[in-house]
Amino acid sequence: MASSVKFHPYFLLSYYLIGLLVTAHNVPQAQLIPYYGQHLMKASIGTPPVDIYSAIDTASDLVWTKCVPCDVCFSRIHPKFDPKRSCTSVTYWTKSIVLLKIVAITSMDIQISFDNGSEVVGDGVVSTPFVAVGNQYYVTLEGISVGDTYVPFNSSGKVSKGNICIDLGSPPLTLPPDFYNRLEVEVKKQIPIDPIKNETLTGTRLCYRTETTNENGPKLTVHFEGADVELKPILTFNRPVHAYDIYCFAITNTANTALADLGDQGLYGNYVQANLLIGFDLETRMVSFKPTDCTQL
Repeated sequence: MASSVKFHPYFLLSYYLIGLLVTAHNVPQAQLIPYYGQHLMKASIGTPPVDIYSAIDTASDLVWTKCVPCDVCFSRIHPKFDPKRSCTSVTYWTKSIVLLKIVAITSMDIQISFDNGSEVVGDGVVSTPFVAVGNQYYVTLEGISVGDTYVPFNSSGKVSKGNICIDLGSPPLTLPPDFYNRLEVEVKKQIPIDPIKNETLTGTRLCYRTETTNENGPKLTVHFEGADVELKPILTFNRPVHAYDIYCFAITNTANTALADLGDQGLYGNYVQANLLIGFDLETRMVSFKPTDCTQL
């Protein structure tokens, strides 16, 4: 049976979309530009409008851009925004609070839509409740299947509500150590070649040297509360060094990283959000997923 859910907003991600996507029915849309594991959106702020490029991040709640007179900000290609030249900005202490108005749309690789056009309809839509922690969205990850083998989030089988944050600003799916280690063991079992050992190019990551593509890896299925999302191997294995025939497991471990303080929680990064319509319904507090061939849009 077909399902119809309306979202505000939704995020459509595809690393393979080529060409222009036309804004239909006056729906605000913008194409996102992949940039070192993040996605930049060209927008304009202030009056008269000034172009900025900002990272899209579902785990952040503010619009940030560098403003005059910041002298210690990191370097950037485009000039800083000058609040004194805009009639719709307000200066508060040393920070600028501006009225954000999208007046320019660029077209590359990934699309984001808002408001009335942010609808996910048709067969294949699955939904799971989210828990809002501050301005971040957490869902409950119960486990991940590798092929037909189910690996629970916790060895005990019990999970805490809202144990993983959906984060468009972080690239990989990042898991707590115990869960990751058990998942990696199962992935190794289902790949018929030996992983690389003592390789300086890949460090401690689970990697394989092979002339075949990452499309031949095992299929993973993410089991959220009430929703199963299939991850094809092209989303879970990547080539960290393109000059070599090496493919590495794109799911990572929080241990010994800056994310170690997450404890038993994880991040659902943008690598595993590609080729999906993902919608956040703020009224019903549900997040939904729909597999989508973005090249056909």
